[in-house]
Amino acid sequence: MSGNPENPEQKPGENLPIGNVDQAGPDNSKRRLLRSVVGTTPVVLAVTSKPVLAGWCTVSGMFSGNLSHHDTALCGGRSPGYWRSRHGIPRDDKTTFRSIFGDVWEDVYGVKWSIKYDKYGNETGPYLRDVLAMDGNDDHYQFGAHSVAAYMNAMNYPNTYYTPLNQVLELVKEVLAFGYYTDPSTGNTLNAEQVVDFIQQTFDGY
Repeated sequence: MSGNPENPEQKPGENLPIGNVDQAGPDNSKRRLLRSVVGTTPVVLAVTSKPVLAGWCTVSGMFSGNLSHHDTALCGGRSPGYWRSRHGIPRDDKTTFRSIFGDVWEDVYGVKWSIKYDKYGNETGPYLRDVLAMDGNDDHYQFGAHSVAAYMNAMNYPNTYYTPLNQVLELVKEVLAFGYYTDPSTGNTLNAEQVVDFIQQTFDGY
């Protein structure tokens, strides 16, 4: 899905938030730590194919076969294009990607975004708006941009965006740490490209 045009009739909430892929396989100690934070348990892996992703508003619902909100027109999401428009994240917002997701994206080629610092050692980027502006060359699959969009959707539309914030954070943080997300109840996995596919089909056309 490409970036969306602006929607002058629909604006985000008033209070916008200000706040390594291991190609060889998972780091079990890191996975145990991350799972203890989100309260889940790792299970056996199985790869999910892209066609299965269509039509679901939550990953858990997709893997369980839950038909609740099984309609892409009702998932409640806005795209990266919406969030980088004048109706989206303010230009003076200094929230960094790492402050939300704990790390920056290392793509399939092993290229990691540069973390920027000022002369005092304070982190100055990449900010959420910087990540939304990256193209596919800098942000492979545009994983970062879609992660930011899903985060903003969950933060600003918690009653109408059916992928809850804790699941958005879990999806992104696991991909950053291990290269894939593992569903705790089924053991099915999504790699970075598949996570982007899932997030894209939660957008309502904005």
